[in-house]
Amino acid sequence: MQNDATFRPMRRLKQQLTVQECETILKDAYRGFLSVHGENGYPYTIPINFLYKNNRIYFHSALQGHKIDAIKQSAKACFTVINNPVKQENDWWYHVSSVVCFG
Repeated sequence: MQNDATFRPMRRLKQQLTVQECETILKDAYRGFLSVHGENGYPYTIPINFLYKNNRIYFHSALQGHKIDAIKQSAKACFTVINNPVKQENDWWYHVSSVVCFG
């Protein structure tokens, strides 16, 4: 699901999910990874609990701290959620689908 021409298209289009598949992952998951511009030019990524409701993502958060300071410095962020990993017999890797949100 990609709705904004601001971002480059997916390179591996056969793995692109439908809007419904993305929404299912967002509705079923409870934790994702929020990435922001951290201090001194370093990226800052943290696992965070969230809720997806009415086409909006709500984050569980304190009102102060590293994450809030980073958001105040730059509102640009990336939020990534994966579904439950599945390991198939004889595979050493896990199969996952993910949703990457920019905002």
